[in-house]
Amino acid sequence: MPESRVANSSQALTPRLRRLLVWLLVAFGIMVVDSLYLVGLSWWGWFTNANQETLLSIWAFLLHVVLGLALIVPLVVYGIGHMLRARRSPNINARRVGYVLFGTALILLVSGVLLLRIEGVPNPVASGGGHDLTWWIHVLAPLVLIWLFIAHRMVGPRIRWQVGARWGVVTGVFLLAMFGLHWSLAVETPSTAPRIGMPGSFATTVGNVHIPVEELTAIDSCVSCHPDAHASWSHSAHRFASFDNPVYAAAVRQTRRVEPEMSTFCAGCHDPVLLASGSFGDARLDDPHADLSTFPGAHAGVNCLVCHSIVHATPEGNGSWVMERPQRYPFYDSESSIGQWINRQLILSRPGFHKRAMLKPGVTDSALMCGSCHKAWIPEGLNHYRWLAGQNHYDSWRLSGVSGHGVGSWRWPEEPSTDCNSCHMELQPSTGIAARVRDDSGVPTVHDHLFAGGNTALAVLLDLPEREAIIAAHQRILDESMRVDIVGLRSGGALDGSFIGPIRPELPKLDRGGTYLLEVVCRNTGTGHAFTQGTADSNEIWLDVTVRSGGRVIGRSGAIDEQGIVDPWAYRLNAFVVDSAGHRVESRAPEQMFTSVYDHQVPPGAASVTHYRLDIPDDAADSVEIDVVLRYRKFDHRLMAYVYGEEKAQAIVNELPAMVVARDSVELPLTGGAGLAEKAEGPAPNWERLYDYGIGLFRHGSRGPLRQAVEAFEQVAALGRSEGFYGLGRTFLMQGRYEEAVEALRTAASENGTMEPWGVTFYSGVTDLERGLLASARERFRALAVEQARRFPQATARGFYFAGDDALLLDLAETELRIGLGGEVESSQQALQLTGEVIARNPQNARAWWLRAQALQATGGTPQEIATARRQHTNYRPDEQAAERAVREARKRYPPVDVAAEPSAIYDLRRSKESR
Repeated sequence: MPESRVANSSQALTPRLRRLLVWLLVAFGIMVVDSLYLVGLSWWGWFTNANQETLLSIWAFLLHVVLGLALIVPLVVYGIGHMLRARRSPNINARRVGYVLFGTALILLVSGVLLLRIEGVPNPVASGGGHDLTWWIHVLAPLVLIWLFIAHRMVGPRIRWQVGARWGVVTGVFLLAMFGLHWSLAVETPSTAPRIGMPGSFATTVGNVHIPVEELTAIDSCVSCHPDAHASWSHSAHRFASFDNPVYAAAVRQTRRVEPEMSTFCAGCHDPVLLASGSFGDARLDDPHADLSTFPGAHAGVNCLVCHSIVHATPEGNGSWVMERPQRYPFYDSESSIGQWINRQLILSRPGFHKRAMLKPGVTDSALMCGSCHKAWIPEGLNHYRWLAGQNHYDSWRLSGVSGHGVGSWRWPEEPSTDCNSCHMELQPSTGIAARVRDDSGVPTVHDHLFAGGNTALAVLLDLPEREAIIAAHQRILDESMRVDIVGLRSGGALDGSFIGPIRPELPKLDRGGTYLLEVVCRNTGTGHAFTQGTADSNEIWLDVTVRSGGRVIGRSGAIDEQGIVDPWAYRLNAFVVDSAGHRVESRAPEQMFTSVYDHQVPPGAASVTHYRLDIPDDAADSVEIDVVLRYRKFDHRLMAYVYGEEKAQAIVNELPAMVVARDSVELPLTGGAGLAEKAEGPAPNWERLYDYGIGLFRHGSRGPLRQAVEAFEQVAALGRSEGFYGLGRTFLMQGRYEEAVEALRTAASENGTMEPWGVTFYSGVTDLERGLLASARERFRALAVEQARRFPQATARGFYFAGDDALLLDLAETELRIGLGGEVESSQQALQLTGEVIARNPQNARAWWLRAQALQATGGTPQEIATARRQHTNYRPDEQAAERAVREARKRYPPVDVAAEPSAIYDLRRSKESR
């Protein structure tokens, strides 16, 4: 043996240093396996462009950090001591390599410390290029260390390669075991699972197992990092969705008394914690006097972990979600402040798993997840009658121009709103951990979790501490939702009277003693679904109209009396829901709901028209002042009486805010009076106001209003706007005047027109289908559904996708079916495929099932498949005869409702209070 090696080997270590060296080697071996696993995971994530973190990788990272920090002092002590002992060694090469080896080890330790993100500690390499460079240094340094260690030993004591090989095999086995365990934990959650015994809901948990309440309510660790989101959520309707919501509690207890098993219909959306945990059947929930504040989950609402543990959602509604057990970081439920601190640091340093566990792309950020609850229907088992549609924000939005799918809309935005969050989760500035720059402002923001919309009642009913701020947030949403327009008058107080308007900029003079029909338009300007949706039967949305002359009220509709009750003869933009006997359902009990006598909700981009009889007194002053206010109040008097009792209801209703959604006012001169201003500014360009007026008349659907709609659209066309011809084409189509419809639509499609061409193409196809021109209809429908990118590149550039429109696909399917009757088998196959696409998006589309039954029959489907399709069509088709009976009884019972149900109702502004 060379003299240098003998000299080095003779430098025996002390027992203490030997033990330290052994522990360092053991820790280093563990670090090797742990590091190879973490590095391999990172590289695999880059290769697959997907987050590969699991709970195992978080524990591995924690072990990596603990061992790394624990090794700093021993390694530095051993390294310095070793250099001091070997400083006079004659093996100069070993010393030099050893110095470089120790320096590299220090670089490894320092880079590891710099990569840590510690709350409250500034870190110059926390992100960006500095972080990436430090990470690569930390990853490559061990490779340099291994090479230097071998070089150090090559010029020192002999290396025992066999021992190293054995340890290498052990390391490889452990590494393979870790990756095997990792892949087993990383298996994707199944998209479907059997329901866990919930007949009224589609709610599902992964593995068909209950999730303990405490796992779905442990949100304290969420609050520490997301205080902004929690603060806004704590005032939301989601927060108070459960038994701490007095309105819901009263309604669900009624349902539980009548149909205990079917009450899960309510729980799927309002009580997901109780439902998923199996606690919803507890009898204590039925006692209205019980203190449920200590009942686990009874006041959980729809909290952070509910939404962020949903891994899949389907379009059925009634809570059609799949939920997994929340995946949390270590020590999330620790009662120790140290444990909670470690939990936060793990999230900060290794956020990938948190993002993967709490944010499921295509689920958490999708409208479909919202729609899984904001689409409701009443199952047959609940009403013992049949399936009945309920509130449905989701399809109302999805099939509109706002979503970018509705090709047959009246208008389309510049860019579609592809989810619900853009309206209901606006960005708010934040300095919290989750804040980041999300727009061009450069300001870090988070999403507001108040989900502002229109629930102005809960803040009052629950006496929330920031009541005014909460109501103001809802007011901001309401301010952008609707527009009111006093568009004109009709002479003689009749629908067929000559139109005087549009009022403004010119102001017509009225005659004393004259009778007019005041025409008021309500236009949906900013709501992505029908206004108002939600609890449309118990929301009060009405027009408050006041006409004055010389300070004297000469006409009134929509006043609130001393008891807080709105004039029953006022025009309402809600729905009047009755039971099978025609009695109004005042309790919101779903098992009693049968049909609507009227539904005055306004779809996105559309409008409604209200007609008021206005009599000008002979002794009127020089002018009349008309003020129209669209008011909104949640909830109405009858529902409050059901929840709180008749004695308390009056005080409660008077306290509920009657919000101003929109307003319009105008002062009109009277003939022979003193001079007034001859012009005034209108709320929008006249062509747009007339277009909205025509839309509202068109939506009445009866013969008289359609004639007036033609008149309005002709005025729009006369102002040089192609929208007028588009409206004429649609109106003529509804009237069965096909040749005139063709001509109007052809004019609307002129090259220099102002109308988007895709809407014209769609209704031209519908007209062709009605006339039996199947080849032409198919060509037009396919241009929209199949060839949009080529035929309408401007629509594609704006983000529209018309193949998502159910009506378009079903019109194309019907066309293909009719062509298929002539022997083209491929057309029938195409129809079958198209109906399948629609049913996948909306399983309750009756027309889709009807066409599917025909397509199956044409393509040789089995008798069972055909029977199923026909049965589904029967199930989802409205029972119009039964509804007519209930409506007929309700109209007899409620005179104001009888008037409101008329498609061209006229509201009398001089109706006396006694006649109400």
